[in-house]
Amino acid sequence: MFLLLVLALIPSAGHAGQAAAESPRIVVQTGHTGEVRAVAFSPDARLLASGGTDRMVKLWDMASGRELRVLAGHEDSVAAVAFSPDGRLLASAEGTTGFSDPDDEPLPGAVKIWDVATGACLHTLPVPGAGATTVAFSPDGKWLASADSGGTAYVWNASDFRPVTTLATGESGWATVAFG
Repeated sequence: MFLLLVLALIPSAGHAGQAAAESPRIVVQTGHTGEVRAVAFSPDARLLASGGTDRMVKLWDMASGRELRVLAGHEDSVAAVAFSPDGRLLASAEGTTGFSDPDDEPLPGAVKIWDVATGACLHTLPVPGAGATTVAFSPDGKWLASADSGGTAYVWNASDFRPVTTLATGESGWATVAFG
């Protein structure tokens, strides 16, 4: 069992005549059974998503520190998670290195798109290269990008999740993708 430390903002009662204030509190979570490799806050900071080597994504309530739901279905470690700008969707990238054994061929990865309210998996986007290592929505929510450990980035239209482009650099090991 691995621990996930969450800094929760819990409203505290103010003194007479004062409004309630938010004071940080550390909440120790024991929900993952493997290493936690990815965390992301929802845009309104009410939720935290975590993912890791147990192949699970978990949603946590930041006010109480409680686990809200488990998003299961990944076939490899969850390497990255990202909320859409409106907070309705969560993307999770599957695959930390793309290799199960150094002598094996790269394992393909995937990006899963989840409905945050219901926990339903809406789309599974194949990442045919060597394991998806990162994922990000554009600030306007129109695009979703991911990259694999083999040096290829993928971009999808975030309204229908159809592929837009693939960028192969030939350089291995993408650490992150981001929109500027």
